[in-house]
Amino acid sequence: MTVSEEMKKRYTEASLVKTSYGFYQVSPMPSEEELQEYYRETYFQQAAPGKSVYSQEYNEDERYFIQSKLQQKLIMIQENRPQAEGDTFLDLGCGEGFAMQFFHDQGYQVEGVDFSRYAMERHNPDMLPFLRQGDLLPICDEMIQEGRHFGVVHISNLLEHVRCPEDVLTRCAALMEADGLLIIRVPNDFNPLQKFLLDHQMIHTKKWIVPPEHLSYFNMESLVNVCEAFGLKQQALYGDQFIEFFAFHEDNNYYDEPEKGHKCHVARLALEKFLHEVSPTKLLALEKAMADMGLGRDIIGVFKKK
Repeated sequence: MTVSEEMKKRYTEASLVKTSYGFYQVSPMPSEEELQEYYRETYFQQAAPGKSVYSQEYNEDERYFIQSKLQQKLIMIQENRPQAEGDTFLDLGCGEGFAMQFFHDQGYQVEGVDFSRYAMERHNPDMLPFLRQGDLLPICDEMIQEGRHFGVVHISNLLEHVRCPEDVLTRCAALMEADGLLIIRVPNDFNPLQKFLLDHQMIHTKKWIVPPEHLSYFNMESLVNVCEAFGLKQQALYGDQFIEFFAFHEDNNYYDEPEKGHKCHVARLALEKFLHEVSPTKLLALEKAMADMGLGRDIIGVFKKK
């Protein structure tokens, strides 16, 4: 049994504890050493297709989806911070480098931090000169000591993985310019739609609970609460992605029948493409309304310093 398989088995029965901010965390919490070993095996090694979290390849529809989401983030930023010439963009947990490449092409001075360079080498090798490789928090501390500040700080699908989200948010606030923006993306867990599906026995598993990969579980309210506690003021919230609605139909119940997940994923890509092509601005308005209802598989939050 590999390290990652052993850890997943060990944490299958882990409890969740509600924090004072309202989000849930795994208890007991894995040590930092355990997590580093887990991610070295699961995320960052040059794994065979299907064995690594990062995709080996993306098809045309998946690449369209990635780019459309980045275009929508650009609109979010422009609505809250008109771009100055040479504006700066810091991507913490930059992974494959798609966001760095996109914003670099938009004229931003980009920089990224990630534990590994493998995914970026595979997908966006032109961004490697702008990558600072290593442990996130020590590198952030180095940047703070250097007096670095950025117009946009971006953390996408990172906060749910770390042992202490508060430590990340503290560094983000310190690295933002006075009028800078923080863009956060996290899964929207224990949301009203999931509760409805469970209460009405339309699904029977809490598929979103996946330790040791995800250690914290946020919803709209708890994400805002923890950000507010660390000096960050909400500018906008978006309820992103509609895939959970598919579970209302038993033929699409990917929660209880994971083998249906791929077809739901393909349908989700088509739906998102249609809505983006109608109007990305109108789609964002729809996602704001979704956030007001606590809905959307993911949350995208835009924050400024208080």
